[in-house]
Amino acid sequence: MRYHERVDEWDLSMNALQMVLRVSSILGASKDALLLPFAGAGAAAGKLNRQLSRAPMVEMTPGARTYLDWFMLDNVNHYFKGVRLVHG
Repeated sequence: MRYHERVDEWDLSMNALQMVLRVSSILGASKDALLLPFAGAGAAAGKLNRQLSRAPMVEMTPGARTYLDWFMLDNVNHYFKGVRLVHG
């Protein structure tokens, strides 16, 4: 419960950050001359975006995320992993 507010705020920030990373990776894959500045960072942005995501099975299984958050503290573990990745 101690990290509840921090984790909720971080989730909102992560959603926005992951959208920016996704756009950067898509633009980096484009061969358009105007998008060449994104080419170098596109692959790194895609990799970081995948690392910040939760496991696909957790997202696809109804109730799995809630169960893992309550009983396994998965949201808190995901928070600390995300903080390490972003600050790294």
